[in-house]
Amino acid sequence: MFTLKQIGTLAACCMLSFAAPARAESASQYRWQFGDSAEGGRYDREIVVAPNTRWINVTAGQVVRFVLADTANASAAFTWHFDAFSGGVADLRRLAPDGMVAPNIKVYIAKDSHYSGS
Repeated sequence: MFTLKQIGTLAACCMLSFAAPARAESASQYRWQFGDSAEGGRYDREIVVAPNTRWINVTAGQVVRFVLADTANASAAFTWHFDAFSGGVADLRRLAPDGMVAPNIKVYIAKDSHYSGS
């Protein structure tokens, strides 16, 4: 039989093992899930992200150039290849290059029918 102390220790170990995956992941680990940055001159689509943009829809496999406009008419741009054929939802701020300020916008990635077998 287990003592109450042993059961408590076992329960604590189990809880810690479930909490471990919840730790913060690095920027490169996050970005890897959704693709990779791409060459700026080659893209399928350009999206100008205005201050009132709330979400963006893309399709897996697309190369998208994001132009981030602000209220002072300045802009910054980056290009992303959505190499995530299972789809998903990404945070634009976390896809943007380090040092680039991007708004809090969700990018909804639709599955590409060429890769889903439908």
